[in-house]
Amino acid sequence: MNVAQLHSRIDFHLDTADSARFEPWQKDAALNRAVSLFLNGKIDLDEKVSKKDFFQKKQIIRDTLYPLIKNDTWSLGAPAGNNDFEYDTVNHIITRPNGYRMLIEINATLSNGLIKEVLPERYVNVGNKRNPFKRAGKDYVKDLYYNEVENGIKLNIGDASVSSIEIVYLKNIDQISHGSYLTVDDVIPSGDIAYCYGDLCELSGSAVKYTLGELVPGGSIISYGEVIANPVELELPEFVHDSICKDAAIELTLSMTDLQKFQAMSTKDQLDNQI
Repeated sequence: MNVAQLHSRIDFHLDTADSARFEPWQKDAALNRAVSLFLNGKIDLDEKVSKKDFFQKKQIIRDTLYPLIKNDTWSLGAPAGNNDFEYDTVNHIITRPNGYRMLIEINATLSNGLIKEVLPERYVNVGNKRNPFKRAGKDYVKDLYYNEVENGIKLNIGDASVSSIEIVYLKNIDQISHGSYLTVDDVIPSGDIAYCYGDLCELSGSAVKYTLGELVPGGSIISYGEVIANPVELELPEFVHDSICKDAAIELTLSMTDLQKFQAMSTKDQLDNQI
């Protein structure tokens, strides 16, 4: 669902489609709060389970969060600005990419072409060790480790020669926004993505009628209805949209209840002061 449809779905759960009580920005805020709670519930990891295992073993987590899982690579010798993140080759510290939320895994490609997973530092001396009675092969490289520090992710790679590093991480989700709210006589900016926000939208000089959530062309004047332009969409798969809209409706209902309580208390205080 796009933002116009998400807002309409909130009205459905509020049962107020004919007389909406909430402004678009309030619905945005409720959706973002619902999304935050949803994500926190999904990635509330057990400390005994590695982040990589958590994502690999739980199909529903991968299906739900895949739009937020990103792969970025740093390559030795790449032209300045071509890498997705900064890597200090002296102190072996990765600067967290923009939008970084949580690390899933790190892989290092060595100069001999071997790809090694970089393990969390807590794995040191806990399994994953080479058999000391087995002779090392010519391509043997000891385990590589990382530790998250204040200014990034510090790698412990010893004397290994690294040609590139890949990090797989969960990015922060973009905040949902309805963008610009436009109504009769407003011009829809050319080039903007715009949706019909109400049940029906019409444009000057056109016989085409647009319904809720349909794309409306830019560069036109609105003759009837409401339009939102340049929105920021929900970055999660559609099968979770209705659940998030329902939670957003609950958020709005609770906020209205709190407001009514505040108004009732204020009225009581005013009456008490008159006695």
